[in-house]
Amino acid sequence: MGARDNYIKEGFTDYLSKPVMYEDLEAILLKYLDPKLISAEASMSAETEEESKEKPLVIAISESPDQLCSIKSILGSRCKGVFVKDVESASRYLSKNSGH
Repeated sequence: MGARDNYIKEGFTDYLSKPVMYEDLEAILLKYLDPKLISAEASMSAETEEESKEKPLVIAISESPDQLCSIKSILGSRCKGVFVKDVESASRYLSKNSGH
């Protein structure tokens, strides 16, 4: 508790807590990257929360980042994807987001 505040106080621009969800990481990168560095496809994937709610949720679990990237590529923008390394992380995500 309070880690975010401590890092911000020390001069960090932002903070993501573990487990880092792919969507959160992507959103924060899009927030801070120079728009010229972002491809048109990446900027189109930064959808609104309302658009995201309409899509089916797919939770992909794998310890392999390469496999998770492959799954994300296969799913494309048809689903709301959550990509985690273990069942515990998936359970935490579901617990945090069960009201959505």
